[in-house]
Amino acid sequence: MPALFFLLFVAFLLGILIGWLMRRRPSGDGRDISVFSPGPDQQPRADTLPGPEAAPHKDALSIPSPLPHPFPGPIPSPIPSPFPSPFPIPIPSPIPIPIPIPIPIPQPVPSPIPIPFPIPIPIPIPDPNPIPDPRPRPDPGQICVPPAVADQYAPAQLGSILAVHLAGSLADGSRAPASQQSGPVIWVDRGDEVLVHLESTQVRIQGNSVLVSVDLETDQTGRQPLVVAFSLGDGTDGAGLVATTDELPRGNGLLAARWGQALQSAVWASLLNMAQIHATERRKAPLGLSINGNTLNFQAGAPLVAAAPAQVIR
Repeated sequence: MPALFFLLFVAFLLGILIGWLMRRRPSGDGRDISVFSPGPDQQPRADTLPGPEAAPHKDALSIPSPLPHPFPGPIPSPIPSPFPSPFPIPIPSPIPIPIPIPIPIPQPVPSPIPIPFPIPIPIPIPDPNPIPDPRPRPDPGQICVPPAVADQYAPAQLGSILAVHLAGSLADGSRAPASQQSGPVIWVDRGDEVLVHLESTQVRIQGNSVLVSVDLETDQTGRQPLVVAFSLGDGTDGAGLVATTDELPRGNGLLAARWGQALQSAVWASLLNMAQIHATERRKAPLGLSINGNTLNFQAGAPLVAAAPAQVIR
């Protein structure tokens, strides 16, 4: 870079010198004659021209000057130099771009979740001298009056009570109302449905057998009755809660083959449910179902407890 500046400076000086030499030229009498801008008093005279044509006096015929007049007027001074300035032009330095300084962002520190201490639950201590309750309390041995299940039933009474228990539980799991005789219900089993007319439930007692008749209705068979028979003991044989029945109920064969066992299970479960309610109301355990004359009897008493564990005899 310094050598380049030096060469430019030398070229600038040479240009000035050459321009000055071309602008002025010495005359024969010692005067400087301008080559580019001769004035009116600087026109060359004939007596100053070299050669034999020179006139010895001022009245001699003047000869046109052989010097050219390239410009019609005077050249302005100073003459602009065609060469660049030897002085270096300052190059603006680029503005430094500041590097962004990362500002640390504080991360929120999760506060620990306080673990609640277990609150001690006070255990109530019974008062050794309790204050007597002024309200009367029922006798533990007293039963509901009238009881939900009586000790014995005639066939006409048993039919209406048994129809309420045959309703079973609803599809949503709630209990069916057990206050009065129910109307028709739909039983669903493995995709099949049957309409059970509970209001048609009838009961007959013949000897040691209780006969229960219920009307069932399907699209294929229409409304047909099915009769379920259970043979019970007389209360002295120790049969207890055991009964015998037919393989299928009596009635329409197609209806009995599909819904007979379901009806048998429903009737027997209803009788056992009545026996359980009868014993619970009396603070006892159910002992058996028996037929005495023309009535169905429910027996309840103290629960049977084995005196000693049974031993396996090999």
